[in-house]
Amino acid sequence: METDSSQDGQRPWPEALAAAMAAHRAGRNAEADQAYGEVLAAVPDHAQALRLNGILARDLGDLERSTRLLRRAVESAPEDPEPAAELGLSYLAAGYLGLAEDALRRALKADPDHPRTLANLGALLQYRGHGAEAIRCQRRYLALEPGDLEIRCNLATTLLETG
Repeated sequence: METDSSQDGQRPWPEALAAAMAAHRAGRNAEADQAYGEVLAAVPDHAQALRLNGILARDLGDLERSTRLLRRAVESAPEDPEPAAELGLSYLAAGYLGLAEDALRRALKADPDHPRTLANLGALLQYRGHGAEAIRCQRRYLALEPGDLEIRCNLATTLLETG
């Protein structure tokens, strides 16, 4: 349930979210973290605040907190590919390749043409030695983003590796 926290001396959560996002973009990480916390105190299942706070935690190297926040974001917005895609990146950063793959696949289930997720899953599959599937992801990505030279190079490498 969304509540207006202005009665207890705190700013309303929409204002706190705007402040958190502005501080996050400006690199004022402690301020952003505090403001995301205000939003989550008022609306504990606010998917956007959970996702952005999870990204911030990952950026700060707190991968345990990042994955915890992003799992909650996925639960709060199961049809949105963004939280699952970000969770996949946090698992990847933590070295949990199987969990990363699962999260990226969940994001693609929500949006089969989510470009960034296709690129990340393709790279992960390539790394894990699943060349044919990596090629499918990379080709699907390039159908959406034909000018991406990095993914073109990844595809060329995968094609060479798989013969």
